[in-house]
Amino acid sequence: MAGCHLRQIVKSNALFSRILSRNIQHTSVCLTSCRTLTNHEHKQLERQCVPTDCRKIINRHSSTKSSDSENSASRRQALMYAIYGSFALGACLWFAIFLKWFKKKRLLLRGIQSMYVPEFKKLELYKYKDFVLPEFVINTLDDIEKFDTCADDIWVVSFPRSGTTWIQEIVYLINNNANTHAADCSFLDNRFPYLEFMTPGVKEIEKMQKPRFIKSHLPYSLLPTSVHEKKPKIVYIARNAKDVAVSYYYFVRLLYPVTRYDAEFKDFFELFVNDKVMYAPWSKHVQEFWENRNEDNIFFLTYEDLKRDTAGTIDRLANFFGKSLTKEQTNTIMRYCSFENMKINPTTNHSWFETYGVADFKKGDFIRKGCVGDWANHFDEHMNNKMNSMIAYRFMNSDLEFSYRGTHFVESDDKTVDSSE
Repeated sequence: MAGCHLRQIVKSNALFSRILSRNIQHTSVCLTSCRTLTNHEHKQLERQCVPTDCRKIINRHSSTKSSDSENSASRRQALMYAIYGSFALGACLWFAIFLKWFKKKRLLLRGIQSMYVPEFKKLELYKYKDFVLPEFVINTLDDIEKFDTCADDIWVVSFPRSGTTWIQEIVYLINNNANTHAADCSFLDNRFPYLEFMTPGVKEIEKMQKPRFIKSHLPYSLLPTSVHEKKPKIVYIARNAKDVAVSYYYFVRLLYPVTRYDAEFKDFFELFVNDKVMYAPWSKHVQEFWENRNEDNIFFLTYEDLKRDTAGTIDRLANFFGKSLTKEQTNTIMRYCSFENMKINPTTNHSWFETYGVADFKKGDFIRKGCVGDWANHFDEHMNNKMNSMIAYRFMNSDLEFSYRGTHFVESDDKTVDSSE
């Protein structure tokens, strides 16, 4: 085998020697010529002097060197771009960190403290004047404080998940003579905008035709200065803390695209009793309005009272607004604002939340059960005792009392739960 390889090498060397000898002879002939060669003649001579096989090898070698040179230049250029990009990305990250630090310091100077609540993976919460506020409220505090209300405006205020949507529609219809056609023509959020929310925004609400219907979840102490000065009509609805906690839990799950909350109820319960949810603490929110309930422009009611005596509450509200409703109008409002109708009514069930990407209705409904006592299906003995202790301590100097039972409802497994006393 080794001898065979040796013979092949000898033959190859002999062939290369003959080719080289012939090339030298051709080259010598060419050099003897004294005249200048034309381009055409030069190419002919090149073809004669360099055999085809050799030309291919030379061309391939030249092409490879050129390609390697181009690839090397491209790699150098790509490396430089990567270096520049890394510097730019690093600068952007440092700038973002600086802006966040600067914002935090600026807020601290105003008495606003950032809160870390890991259960809300996307929702930023802040503490301001003893209340927990979401970032969108903090960003508009100046506009909120300067908002100019008028004495003819009508406000509905509540802690979240206390029956706000229900009382909004009732108040709207009372002040529009039970005209349900007007209510059908526009979403409730357009007729009754949320003051501190991003849309439509405080500045747009200021431009609305007066008198205006305005909703807010702000506590009494954080309402715009003009509200305390001009004293527009305010309806405040409160609900027992146990049912609020359950309803709030399902609400933050519904708003998963915004909150990224995916923990269990027992985890949310701890957040609620430790004042780590939006607009907390529930107790202080309710107490502030309870203590000011005797002001002429404030109508304080509870969800439980509205549920127990809807017709009577509607008539009292009409009297508060200086309206006189017929029995037929009262019945019309009751039918239109019934739980069954509002749950399927596209102007009140907030189905548009999903369109705007702020809710995931696979996780539940905005209008869920509309009952009193659902907490009994979620609380264990420890939770119930802890909530009772919290309420007893925080309301020890108050005469406000809540009902915790009073509604029959049916679970999805057809198990009927009686929560009445």
